[in-house]
Amino acid sequence: MRSSIIVLLFRIFIAVLPFILVSSPRPSMAFSPGLSPRLVIRGSTPSIRVALSSMPSPEEKYSDDVVSGSVKKTQFLFLVTQFALVPIAALISLALNTEGYGLGANFSIDPSSVKMGLVSCLPLFAVVGILEVLEPRFPALARVSAATQQAVLSLLGPYPRWGNAIVASILVGCAAGLGEEMLFRGVLQSAAVQKLGSTGGVVVASLLFGAVHLSTALYAVIACIAGLYFGSLYAWTGNLAIPLICHGVYDALALLWAHRAIVRMTESQRGDVWLGVVDDDDDENGTIKGGSSMV
Repeated sequence: MRSSIIVLLFRIFIAVLPFILVSSPRPSMAFSPGLSPRLVIRGSTPSIRVALSSMPSPEEKYSDDVVSGSVKKTQFLFLVTQFALVPIAALISLALNTEGYGLGANFSIDPSSVKMGLVSCLPLFAVVGILEVLEPRFPALARVSAATQQAVLSLLGPYPRWGNAIVASILVGCAAGLGEEMLFRGVLQSAAVQKLGSTGGVVVASLLFGAVHLSTALYAVIACIAGLYFGSLYAWTGNLAIPLICHGVYDALALLWAHRAIVRMTESQRGDVWLGVVDDDDDENGTIKGGSSMV
């Protein structure tokens, strides 16, 4: 029994190792004219790291027009890498012998599952509201917002083009909800449950989910807690459509909320966001307010 569990965990680790490697954060120090050096946050989920690689170098002088001109390319790369998780999940499902090619045995989208998925978003938004109230008192939360806003700036741009922002957010929510839920809940959690039981399976999949969201240590913890929530929904209902809808809708609305904060900033403030500049002692510029966490 023990040897079979070790083999299972090893196979799961090998399956997600590439995602962990490409998502590891790379903090560095940056200098801006007239500013003291501050921590620069580099690193996010694998898809966001790929998307950010298409943008101008963070060491270059920030320009709203330059970033705006790269938005469509960034969105394309992000969506491609997120949707690529779907066939990857299906292949790993075959290797680990889980049901439904990543969708699980009881996958069903009907009015009841849609309603439950939407209602399940409410606790997530309640937690986000609490975190935003606490953010001014805890610098680690400010760094989470800064990492989120940097990614959202690259994905949706600096201007209030709400038609494009809404369409892009819906597509990103669909891609993240489908790809990540198939891989982490439909495949990895299902495989772990076969050997470790329901609780053990949820915990293992959630720890892996947090690991690939290692933008900052706190971001990884928040993602792990979100993974526990999504995993519990799946374990409780047996229908992957419910956490999939919850995850996708939450990400889409969180994107739009963070975009709203970004378009209300000055170009100088957006420059700080793009550089990933965080000053733990000074939040008066408002560059890190209103950033919801995406998972």
